[in-house]
Amino acid sequence: MSAPRGQCRFPSAQIYRIAFMGRYTKMTSLPPMRHMSYHTAEIPFVFHNIDRAEKSIGGSAEAKKIEAQMSRAWIHFARTGKPEAPGMPNWDAYTLQGGATMMFDADTKLVYHHDAELLKLLALAQ
Repeated sequence: MSAPRGQCRFPSAQIYRIAFMGRYTKMTSLPPMRHMSYHTAEIPFVFHNIDRAEKSIGGSAEAKKIEAQMSRAWIHFARTGKPEAPGMPNWDAYTLQGGATMMFDADTKLVYHHDAELLKLLALAQ
């Protein structure tokens, strides 16, 4: 049985939401080359190996900073159940009321309801 939209089947579980900015990844198969956040674009950042995806990511200082932050966050989440890591903002768990989302970018920050307008449009389309 699935839980109603926006609710966890396991009420004691905390949810942490991320938004990954696509300016550090590019789809080399799309002419002209487009910077975007595509499905799985975060994987090299999570596993701390953007150097293996140089063609699609490059090796800018900003990309390396995001790589370090994202990788540490995932490691901390695996170890402790909370993705907060040294050098990162405090990370509140996601709730429908709070809408906390960690925005990984050159200036990684915790934002709240950053996609509220999009969700309103999607609700109208249903």
